[in-house]
Amino acid sequence: MKSGASVSRRTQCVWRGGIYLAGLVCLSFGLMLCTKTGLGASAVTSAPFAVSQAFQWSMTLTVFLNYTVMVLIQLLIKKRGFSLKDLAQIPFCALNSALMGWFGQIWTLRFTALWQNLLLILWAIVMVGVGAAMIVKMDIVAQPPEALAQTISQVLGKDLGFGKNLVDLCCVALAAATDLLFGGGKLVSVGVGTVLAMILVGRVISVFDRFCIKPLRQLAGLEEREQCGGPAIKNGKDEPSAMEGETK
Repeated sequence: MKSGASVSRRTQCVWRGGIYLAGLVCLSFGLMLCTKTGLGASAVTSAPFAVSQAFQWSMTLTVFLNYTVMVLIQLLIKKRGFSLKDLAQIPFCALNSALMGWFGQIWTLRFTALWQNLLLILWAIVMVGVGAAMIVKMDIVAQPPEALAQTISQVLGKDLGFGKNLVDLCCVALAAATDLLFGGGKLVSVGVGTVLAMILVGRVISVFDRFCIKPLRQLAGLEEREQCGGPAIKNGKDEPSAMEGETK
């Protein structure tokens, strides 16, 4: 007969995977919405959006290529330190880009008023922030932009914020150059929406972390691991380990 501990661990794994996938759906939908406002795409998708507009390629393809390049850059930087978990970002790239492409096909609403598009971009920012927070806190596979930012920050001896800002700025610069050189000289992928996303997504993540992440991590069994230094459930009850009391 299987112990209550194994059943509980299996349930926690299901919750963890489900929350991660829900975050991926939210993130993909939010990133797609950003491209539908006419106010500019989010920073990390501005370059693939610019390429898709300039050369009439699908967003599914350009987002996948963009994220794959980010994974390859990590490989070049880490070399022997590049792990299977890093390589697992490739399936993430495929699923994220496929979801964005699918959402883009079924979303047919178009707004002409500025206030409507501003509300739409704010909705998109909330979805991106919530999705990103859920993905990061489930600690399964990192998003390529965040993983690249972390790799760069570690190599340069800077904090993660510096790496994130550098990745965002490079994406936006590449998008603007693509618009100007191949998009008829008009900025399409970079706009006020891009700036709002760069400023507000982090704030949304902070608020979501404060009010919602702890119960989600408890469902996934991750809070117990943090508190006890490993699997904390045995015979259906919480069992402290030798590392209990340590905090991050």
